[in-house]
Order: sequence, then structure tokens, then C-alpha cells
Amino acid sequence: MHELHLLKARLAELELELARVTSSNEGHKIQINGSFGKFGSKYSTLYAPGLMIQVTITGQLALLMLIEALAMTPGIEVISANTDGVTCRFARVAEGEMLAAVKRWEARTSFQLERADYRGLYSRDVNNYIAVKTDGEVKTKGVYGKGLPLHKNPYASICSQAVIDKVSLGASIAGTVYASQDIRKFVCVRKVAHGAVWKGQALGRFIRWYFGKYELESIHDSINNYLVPNTEGAVPLMTLPDRMPEDLDREWYIREATELYHALGGSL
Repeated sequence: MHELHLLKARLAELELELARVTSSNEGHKIQINGSFGKFGSKYSTLYAPGLMIQVTITGQLALLMLIEALAMTPGIEVISANTDGVTCRFARVAEGEMLAAVKRWEARTSFQLERADYRGLYSRDVNNYIAVKTDGEVKTKGVYGKGLPLHKNPYASICSQAVIDKVSLGASIAGTVYASQDIRKFVCVRKVAHGAVWKGQALGRFIRWYFGKYELESIHDSINNYLVPNTEGAVPLMTLPDRMPEDLDREWYIREATELYHALGGSL
């Protein structure tokens, strides 16, 4: 019992240390990225367009060197690349050649790469994708993002969750949509500069809505009566309810999620 108690205490210490290191790492990342961003702001004391160009051009040319080296290596296919990484596909027999190419590149540039192995990569384009790692962890970006149910300007996050569950777990899109009882995953949020109205009812500048089964109306700008984008069939939900709305059109969310899935090249 004494040894078990010591193990639990040690585990608690390690968890606290991990939280501290993670917080420090993320904080320094914000500092570095923020400082670099100020290189391009003429209102900042850090304004230095020359340094900004030097950093970006150097990084881009270095990545192009790596892409060229990988593309010229037999058995390796470069799938995509962005400002800070390269994704490639290769046969297992070519893994040694891939690692050797990376080592040569690191020696020439003094950069160090971090590796992530994917079980599957489902991409609409370079900025919108779902990547499933070999350990089951899911990485997303863009319209497939896994943001919190009430993250900034959410748009029916249940749809992206349904697609993620489909490609990573093999779950059905309809099953995910019908299983969820969290209304926050079905809402959409948007800012309307002049304020919004719905059926003559003033909603304010920041509006929240879901899509209803029998609703034919839309939300409009209170000044010019322009249609607020993507609000056809919307039902305002300015106060979150304790239970799911009875008129929630889950079929609408299934259709939206299915379109997102098809954009990845999938077929049901």
C-alpha cells in the first residue's frame, strides 16, 4: 500500500510538471509568433520588414530544398506542404531513405524537424483537412476544426464532428448527428454590423441560431434588409435552452456534414 501511495503521489507530481511545461511552451510560442508578426507592423517598435522577409524567405527556400530532396527519392511521394511542414507518403521499404534525406537537410539548414505519423489524411485542400495519427489522435484544420462548441463564430460544429467520427471511427454521419444532445454543437453564431431582425423581431448585433424543420424565414440586416448569409431556415436561439428544440432539423445537419465528407473525396 505504501508503494502504491508513493506511485500515486509521483504521478500527481508528474502531471503538475507536464501542465507547467505545456503552459510555458505555449506561452513562449505566443511570444515568438507575436514578435514575428510585429516585424510587419509599422506601428510597432519591432517593425522590421527586412527581418520579416528574411525569416519567411529563408523558411520557404529551406522547405523547398526538403521537398525537392524527398520528391527525388524513389518511393516517396510529397502530398502537401505549408509554411512549416511537409506531408509525404512512402513505402515502408523507403523509410530509411526518407530519414537519410531529412538528416542531410537538417545538417545543411541547422533546422530540426518533428515527425508525426498518420494512419490517414483526408484533405479538401491544404488548409482544410482531417489527419488521423497512428495512435488514434485526430488533427483538424479549417472547416473540419474540432473547436469547442462555443468557439469563436461556430457554425454547426456537429457537422465537422460527424465527418471526423466517420473517417476516424467508421461511425455513420447520421448516427453522430442523431446521438448528440448538446444544442451548442448545432448552433451558428455571427456578428451583424447593423443588428439583425427575424420576422420583425430585433435580435441585436451578435446572433445565434439553429436550423428548424418547418422554418422558411431567414435573418436579415436591420438597416438594409440584406440576407444574413446561411440563415435560410434559421430559428434564433439567443438563450440556450435546457433541452433540445423539438423542431431541430437534424436532417439539415446530416446533409451539411455529408457535403463536407464528399469534399474530402469520400462516398457514402
